[in-house]
Amino acid sequence: MRNSTVLKIVLTASLVVAGGGFLVYASLDDAQYYEFVDVVAKQPEKWEGRDLKLHGYVVPGTIKDEGGGTHWSFVLERNGEKVAIDFQGVKPDNLKDRSEVVAQGKLHTFADGKLVLRSNEIMAKCPSKYKGAQSNQELF
Repeated sequence: MRNSTVLKIVLTASLVVAGGGFLVYASLDDAQYYEFVDVVAKQPEKWEGRDLKLHGYVVPGTIKDEGGGTHWSFVLERNGEKVAIDFQGVKPDNLKDRSEVVAQGKLHTFADGKLVLRSNEIMAKCPSKYKGAQSNQELF
């Protein structure tokens, strides 16, 4: 093989490795985590301030309108662990007591140990439309 061919192969391989490394490095800052309420509540310091999708079930009687239909609060629960949700936006129609919810936002821990997820997006499932609807009722 000629020196020019070897040089082209080495340069191409270097560019591919450098480009791949840059993509991995750039995506680390934008990482988004998906976790269940009970896992997050047991180790809140691990999740503090990170972009997080939090999965749990709405505790009955906790959904409250905090500001004219665009600011809501409620509590998510799973396996006895709870996290409060502070949501800015329009409440989805299927956000109801005991509904399965994934809330996206950043987790904050207060001095009294209270966990609050400041959410900007809510995805609520309607339990009556899914096969596990009866088992959701038994969670509470």
